Amino acid sequence: MSYRCIDCSFTGVKFNVGACPACGSNNVTRAGKKADDETEKSSKPYRLVFAIGLWGFLAVEIIKKLTD
Repeated sequence: MSYRCIDCSFTGVKFNVGACPACGSNNVTRAGKKADDETEKSSKPYRLVFAIGLWGFLAVEIIKKLTD
C-alpha cells in the first residue's frame, strides 16, 4: 500500500510516524485504492463502438460537405 502527502504530493510505501519525510506534514492519505483503479481501467465496450460510429458519421458528413 502506498501513501501520498497532500501538501507536497510526495508518494512512498510507508511514512514514519504518519508524517511526510519530504516536508514533515501530517496530511498523509492513501495514494490509491485497487477497487477504484480497477473500475476506471475496465472500460465499457459500447463506448468504443459509439466513438467509432461518431467518427464515421463525422467523416461521412465532411465528405458530403466537400462534394456538394
